[in-house]
Amino acid sequence: DPLVEALHQRVARAFWFGLVAELAAIPVLLVILLALALTVVGALLIPFAIVAYAVALAGAVTVGFLAVAQFTGAAISGGRRGADAPKRGASLRALVVGLGVYLGLWLAAAALSWSPLIGSVLRAAALAVTWVAVTLGLGALISSRVALRRAQSGAVAHAGAADPMVWQTPTPVTGVAAARRPVSAARSEI
Repeated sequence: DPLVEALHQRVARAFWFGLVAELAAIPVLLVILLALALTVVGALLIPFAIVAYAVALAGAVTVGFLAVAQFTGAAISGGRRGADAPKRGASLRALVVGLGVYLGLWLAAAALSWSPLIGSVLRAAALAVTWVAVTLGLGALISSRVALRRAQSGAVAHAGAADPMVWQTPTPVTGVAAARRPVSAARSEI
């Protein structure tokens, strides 16, 4: 999973990317809405843009949180993969353990809500841990996409530099030929 790999490689980078993305979420939405408000058709699309933006942001946060839960579960369960255990099974096990950890924090806070002090402290701790996990996940999603773009642009630049004939027009193997043979030369071969 690229998101879990991004977390394995650079946790601090993922956190800072996620924090910047959280701080920029509302300003980016406002810029999109301002750009849509410049035209009549765009002004009609503003409600749809708000819903689409909210759904996209919620999806990104959810995917990131699931990656952090898998990362956490792998760290807690030791990330053991036996020779007979498939990789998908180990990933699923880590995801379930990680989700159980985060759910356990919220269940403990709910179970002790009868005590104002202990319940408030546990809710604050669960909120803080969940916020850090969401921020890490969103940052891992962004940093993995940035790394993917860099790798793709580097591969394209490297492929273009390696082949000196890239600038030439390709000659098709089948289909229309690049140039037609003169009619007189074609009849003389028959």
